[in-house]
This record gives sequence, C-alpha cells and structure tokens, in this order.
Amino acid sequence: MADPTIDTQRNEFWQTLLAMGFDPTTAASGTYSGIVLDARVFEHGVYHMKAFELILHFLFSHLDSTRFKREFFDSWPIGDARQAREFRSHAFKWLDELRRES
Repeated sequence: MADPTIDTQRNEFWQTLLAMGFDPTTAASGTYSGIVLDARVFEHGVYHMKAFELILHFLFSHLDSTRFKREFFDSWPIGDARQAREFRSHAFKWLDELRRES
C-alpha cells in the first residue's frame, strides 16, 4: 500500500513544477520522447534518469538561465554518455552550492 505522505509530497512537487511553467509535452520531445512525465515520474522504469535530467534542466534554467547556459553549454542537450556525466557533474556541484547556501 502506498504511503499517503509520499503521495502527497509527490503530487505537491509535480503541481509546483507545473505552476512554475514546466510543460511535460514539450519537455518529452526529441531525444526525450517516450518518457512519461507525471506525478509518478521517478517510478517509471528505465527513464527515471532522463526525467531527472529534464526536470533539473527546467529548474536550473528557471533559477538562472544565464548561468545554466554558461555552465552546461557542453552538456545540454545530452547526446552521449560523456555529456550525461558532465551534466550530472555540473548539476551536483550546483545543487551542493545551493545546499550550502541554505
């Protein structure tokens, strides 16, 4: 049986993304077509990492689009394993910086 607290948090996260302007139809196009983007996005099998990349792209672009373009210029859109590694490296550094600032 699903944990109602987790379901609530999942739905609140998804609704917040949508309220911020995240468009699942537009995001799940091109290289990312076929990914199911909804409130249960991280439960959908093999595509959870791709979904994570799309959502981080949206959030970082929303937070500071100039910085995103500068720091991720060589790794977005992700086209191969090297770019995926670089994207994750840049993302985790930025997330760590945000964590330290809060």
